[in-house]
Amino acid sequence: MRQNGIMFPRSSAICRLVVLLAVVVTGSCHLGTDLLAKSKSRTPVTSTVKDLKMSPEELRVRVRALVRPILGIIEEKADRIIANTSDRAVRRGAIVLKIEMTTTMLAAMLRSDPVLALADGWGYVLQVEYALPLPELQARYGQSADRALEAVALVERQFRDFVASVRPGPFAEKFASVVRRWAERHPIEGALYRRPPIDSAVAELLASSGAGGVFAALGDLDETMADVMTRMDLYTMYLPRLARWEAELAVDDLTRGVDPRTLSTDFERLTRAADRLAAVAETASDLAARERAAALDAIRRERIVVLDAVQKERIATLHEIEAIAQRLADRFEIEAIAQRLVDRSGPLLHDAVRTDLKDLVESVEEMRERLMVESGETLVLVVDHAFFRLVQLLLICAGLVALGLVLYLCSFRRRRLQG
Repeated sequence: MRQNGIMFPRSSAICRLVVLLAVVVTGSCHLGTDLLAKSKSRTPVTSTVKDLKMSPEELRVRVRALVRPILGIIEEKADRIIANTSDRAVRRGAIVLKIEMTTTMLAAMLRSDPVLALADGWGYVLQVEYALPLPELQARYGQSADRALEAVALVERQFRDFVASVRPGPFAEKFASVVRRWAERHPIEGALYRRPPIDSAVAELLASSGAGGVFAALGDLDETMADVMTRMDLYTMYLPRLARWEAELAVDDLTRGVDPRTLSTDFERLTRAADRLAAVAETASDLAARERAAALDAIRRERIVVLDAVQKERIATLHEIEAIAQRLADRFEIEAIAQRLVDRSGPLLHDAVRTDLKDLVESVEEMRERLMVESGETLVLVVDHAFFRLVQLLLICAGLVALGLVLYLCSFRRRRLQG
């Protein structure tokens, strides 16, 4: 434990240093934009919705931020029902309702695509609102079903306000009508956790709005390690609560003299939540491998870009040097011609002509000296520019390699901690 306590601060400091270096170098050279633009979208359904007020990543964060307040409303209402009644049947119905709604809302709201998560969660709330007055569910949950409708209406209003804030106007109204119509056509039967998915209804809505490729986007959606860790945090936060609520049901059943073998039905709900958590944890290693492979591919692509840029800089430098040498050769040739004329003139030419030729030779010599000075300065600037560009590109490669190593070390450490 002491070794871990020493290692984590160092590793976190190294991570911050490497990330800062990569951000500064990439921002100065403007070369990271192409990689981000070419990266695969992890929210394909959301990307088909036009005129959103935020990015798909921000929408995912905001949708998952709804999980705790929504589940808090459900839990608070159920606890209030339990505290204000002495009827054992009402207390039991409130606990069962709280367990089933919590597990189902977690599964719906923690989907990888935020639009599907929003539609699935909202559709489930509407299904519960339509199902609780039914005689079948009244018999299952007792008087707690009627009292829970107030909390369900409050949660439904939160969903409606959230959709209006994301994209107000006709789309929000159409989205609400599609979700409500789907909930009416797919009622809950028997228990609050038995329900079909809403994916097809969302696909039809987006397809009718002119979005292409929607059906291809539905299915297994990619996630990052950060998404998996967020889902695991929420599951692990509510799993002890579910266990405590199931224990309360078990104690109540045992005090009433219920056969212990019938408790397996109640604990099946807790098993489903634990299975979801285990499934998320099992995908963490695969996601880490995919992210590591993506980072290495990005480094290889960046290396090719760096080599191409260095090659272009080298060719441009050689062309500049060749042009300078050609200009010097031309000046030398003019000087040689003038000198030959002076040498061959002798007494045959007038002294004035010889004087003019000498002046021409001197002016050519001055021009040659100035050209040599200017060419030297130009060559220094060209070489300095090429060297500076090479250093920038090498720093970018070093930053990307360091980021790849940090991602690999972080994923390796998480697997060790989970193991």
